[in-house]
Amino acid sequence: ISGGTDNGTGDYTFAYSNNMNNQLYSCSGHIIDLNPRIASVISTATSSYRVTYNNEANDDRDVANTNDINGDLA
Repeated sequence: ISGGTDNGTGDYTFAYSNNMNNQLYSCSGHIIDLNPRIASVISTATSSYRVTYNNEANDDRDVANTNDINGDLA
């Protein structure tokens, strides 16, 4: 990850240092929080991916997070 963009509360785009071969790769968001939260990857591109974090009522939330990415680099 070369950097991140805060798109608003609970909405982030993470950019890659090296592009992926295509946008058909897997990534997941993980939340570091004691409260119930939902991480959703909403889009992938060869150069970045976007993830949102919400609570059970679907309200946007900023949370500490980690992410996994699996795929082929270009």
